[in-house]
Amino acid sequence: AYVVESVDNNSNGNYEYRHSYVAGYEAVDSDDDGYKENETLVMAGEEIDDRNDDGLWDHNGSAVWILHREDANEDGNNEMAAGLVIAKEKWDNNTNGSFEDINNLIVGYRETDNNSDGNPEVKDIVMAASKDMDRNDDGLVDMNFTLAYAFSVRDNDGDGIYEEKRGFHYARAMYDNNSNGQFETKYQQLVGFIVKDPDSNGVENEVRAVYFATADRDRNDDGTYDYNRSMA
Repeated sequence: AYVVESVDNNSNGNYEYRHSYVAGYEAVDSDDDGYKENETLVMAGEEIDDRNDDGLWDHNGSAVWILHREDANEDGNNEMAAGLVIAKEKWDNNTNGSFEDINNLIVGYRETDNNSDGNPEVKDIVMAASKDMDRNDDGLVDMNFTLAYAFSVRDNDGDGIYEEKRGFHYARAMYDNNSNGQFETKYQQLVGFIVKDPDSNGVENEVRAVYFATADRDRNDDGTYDYNRSMA
């Protein structure tokens, strides 16, 4: 399916709003009993706005969604289910053709239920996001934020108690206050942990964690960081 919607409220030939959408679906019923053992849905959409009606787009947003499931034994419990979202949004508030704010996002999820009892033994989620800003609108990114995240759990016997949990987090912020293409300040942070309950009694037998943070500065703005502070 493919749909496009465009709106020109004052009929001057410039569309102030346009939305497009496309979707695809695939299903497999290998034994022809009417039950789909395998299904995949893919969707993509885009929205574009010209809010001041000057003929230049000042906002753009787009996204892709993918969903997939598998139930080979047709018992109503998915042995595998997964999803993925990719999205981007951009803003050009003064409509000069240079986007001052750009945002990106990726999220993925997967769960596995090998014995098909309705309690997935494995669940994984990952996420990555970034934000770029051009605060003085000169065409150069002078601020950047980045975030990455991952989390995973294991319930090998399917009793609802996780025998293992793993997590990871990374964050970064960079600033180029004079917008000369050199980031004078950079902050980074890393966090990770593992929690284990091998006998699945609800009491954690092992906990491990790591933390690291650093700050770098280029005080004379020559392209080389001359100050660093780290903490672990």
